[in-house]
Formats: sequence, C-alpha cells, structure tokens
Amino acid sequence: MNGSRKNKERRLYQRSALIKCDGKISVDGKNWTDALILDISSDGIRMIASDEYAAGDLVCCDLKVYGFMSEFKIDIKGVVKHKKPTKDGEAEYGVSFQNLETDIKIRIDEVIISDSPKNIFY
Repeated sequence: MNGSRKNKERRLYQRSALIKCDGKISVDGKNWTDALILDISSDGIRMIASDEYAAGDLVCCDLKVYGFMSEFKIDIKGVVKHKKPTKDGEAEYGVSFQNLETDIKIRIDEVIISDSPKNIFY
C-alpha cells in the first residue's frame, strides 16, 4: 500500500462520474452557487465550485440526479472533507453527506449500478 494513502479512510461506497448530476451549494440555505458535480456516491459528492469553502465547513446541497431510467432531487447537508485547487482558479471539493436517509442512499446506489456501462444495452 502506498504510504501517503495508508492513513486515509477507505471508501465504503461505490461512486460514479457517469451519472449526470446538477448541483447548487449554500452555506446559509439562502444564497446558492452553482457547482459542477464530478461524481456522486451514497456517501457524498466531488465537485468544483468558484466559492471558497474550508475543510469542516457545513454546506447545504441541492442536487438533481439523472439516471438512465429515473431522476430525483436530494436536499441534504454535507461537510467539506477536502479541497484541491484547480488550474483555472476554482477548487475541487469532497463533500460528505450528513444524515442521508436510507431510501435516498438506496436510490443513489441503484442509479450507479443501473448506469454502469456493463448494465447499459444498446
């Protein structure tokens, strides 16, 4: 195992960058900023945003998930886990969902599984 990864938490949830997901993020629930959602799992999202957030910040996430066979909305709070600068002056953030309901976790997992390239027939 790589030494730099040794102390990091292991990912418990499958994530997908193939699923289209629109997102808005807010720290106060009133002023919203568009976010580019890079991937989603039932544990959280990875996103690019122009607003500044720090690790530990609590954010409100307003997400619309588009699967192959369904779409649904998620309004959830999350915690910023990490920040990585991008080349164009924005930042990539990892956000972990807080208290996501079991039925929404299942729906996200179902979309990830059903939208997997091996499960899409042409």
